[in-house]
Amino acid sequence: MNDFDKVPLYINSVAEYIKNSFYSIKNLAILLTTVFIALSGTQQALLGLCFVLIVDLITGTIAAYIEDKREGKAHLAAYFFQSSKVRQGTLIKFIVYSSVITFAYILAYLFFDKTNFSHQYSTKAFNFVQIVVGLLIAVEVWSNIENAKRMGVDILGKFGDMASKAWDVIRKVKGDKTT
Repeated sequence: MNDFDKVPLYINSVAEYIKNSFYSIKNLAILLTTVFIALSGTQQALLGLCFVLIVDLITGTIAAYIEDKREGKAHLAAYFFQSSKVRQGTLIKFIVYSSVITFAYILAYLFFDKTNFSHQYSTKAFNFVQIVVGLLIAVEVWSNIENAKRMGVDILGKFGDMASKAWDVIRKVKGDKTT
C-alpha cells in the first residue's frame, strides 16, 4: 500500500474522531480548544461571537418558552421552530453585527492600517476589529444574563448575595461591629 492509498484511511480516522467527539464532553472540549488555538486573533474573536450568539439563541428560546408556559400558551412540540420572536431577534442581531464588523473592518483598513492597540497591563495587542467584536461579545454576554434572569436564574443577584456575605465575613474578621 503506497502513501496515496493511505489518504482515505486517514480521512476516515479523522472523521471518526470528530464524530466520536460529540459523544463525550472531554473530547468535544479538546476538539473545540484545538480549533480555537489554530485560529488567529480576529478569527478567535469571531468564533467567540458565534458561540455567544448560539448560546443567546438557545437561552432566548428557553426563556421565551418558559414565559409562554407561564401564560399558558406554550406547546413543547417544535417550539424552537415556532418561536418567531427569538428567530427574528437572532436574524436582526446577525445582520446588525455583520454590518458593524464590516464597517469596523473598512474603518480599520482605511484609517488604522493594521495598527495594533495595546494596554500597559496587557501582553497582547488588539486590532480595531477585535475590539469591536469584543464589545459585541460583551453585549451578547449581557443578553445571556438577561435571558437567564427571564428563565428564573438571577446570576447578578447571586453574585451580589455572595459579595454581601463575603463582605460580612471580612467585617467580622476585622472586628467591625456595624454588621
